[in-house]
Amino acid sequence: MTSLIKAVQDRCGFLLVQGLLEKEPNGWRVLIPEKTKFAALPEERRAFEQDKGSWHVGAGGCLMVLHCTDVSVALMRYRDAGAPSYGDHWTLGSGLTASIEEIVRPLHVAVRECIEEFGVVTPRGIVIPTFGDDELDGIVRGAVRSSDFLHQKATLKDFEADSYLSAEASFRKVPGEETLTVAFEGVGETSTAGILAIDPNTRGIDLLKIIDVKIPYRLAEIAIVDGEEDKYGRALNAPIGCMNIENLVPGRQFDAVFQHGQQQDSTGYVLKNMTPPLRAVIERFR
Repeated sequence: MTSLIKAVQDRCGFLLVQGLLEKEPNGWRVLIPEKTKFAALPEERRAFEQDKGSWHVGAGGCLMVLHCTDVSVALMRYRDAGAPSYGDHWTLGSGLTASIEEIVRPLHVAVRECIEEFGVVTPRGIVIPTFGDDELDGIVRGAVRSSDFLHQKATLKDFEADSYLSAEASFRKVPGEETLTVAFEGVGETSTAGILAIDPNTRGIDLLKIIDVKIPYRLAEIAIVDGEEDKYGRALNAPIGCMNIENLVPGRQFDAVFQHGQQQDSTGYVLKNMTPPLRAVIERFR
């Protein structure tokens, strides 16, 4: 496994870290000792899943709800059968920490990953969700503006690639939220409320949120782009499913599907297989 010193020296991204999980009255606490081990490589992360003596933290995500002028839809992306985990499943925007500091800031991880994976483009430019929090808004701006694939697709759609549209964003509070406290010896401690997906099979703990984003356009007037890339930096171009939140039901066909930045025929695109984080959020949402 990767040590803390080596992780810092190598500037490793996509980190998971081992810790001890304790139940608290309002949620859970993860205690991470200073000499803990990190998983920076795929084989190391798989080894973590086999270690039943500890848990790992460093992942999170959000379900983005896009409020258009004609409909409000939840956005989900499809993981194909060749995905390293949960192939042939629908999921929300999620991923791993990209720095040591993010380990004690799970909310930053959840927001950044969601914004990176769901790019929304309008006739007035690329949407930048704005929370009214300087730190979070900085993370969002960085995630949007660093996405070469998103800008390329905006250009192909005849949108001005250097234009941005600020859109009001907020976190939706739902029943059953718990507090996740991450205490990392020598680094820091934070507490964040959200939906917690605790998977006994992978020994993973994910912090999940629901983001509401409002835009002044109809769904048919925009493009939604998959910003996820493979390990070589190539765009995955996965289908993005949009489902009306008034009827957000597993087993139902998506109301709209986007791929390559274009709306597709949604026939046959059904919300059937869901990753544990997506299932946990939809259960609370309903």
